[in-house]
Amino acid sequence: MNKVKNVLILGLIILFFASCSNRQTGDLTGIKGRPDWYEPAPLGMVFIPKGDFNMGPNDQDVPFAMVSHPKTVSIDAFWMDNTEITNNEYRQFVYWVRDSTA
Repeated sequence: MNKVKNVLILGLIILFFASCSNRQTGDLTGIKGRPDWYEPAPLGMVFIPKGDFNMGPNDQDVPFAMVSHPKTVSIDAFWMDNTEITNNEYRQFVYWVRDSTA
């Protein structure tokens, strides 16, 4: 019984010191040497990068100077259609896809 207890304690000590190695940092780094992947541009779309702008009255709006304060709004990146469409073109699109949305 004493021999089994000593082997168990020795095994736990070895396991403890084996778990203290610093070979891995714990960060998810992916596979090294892989080429970067870029999202292909959808047909007829333009990429709008993320950014921010000030929304509200500026210092030149004298009548509204004391009513509200401007604030900074951040927008994520998104894709936008390259051309404008008319209401009739949008109506045609909605009519074309109405059976798939129901």
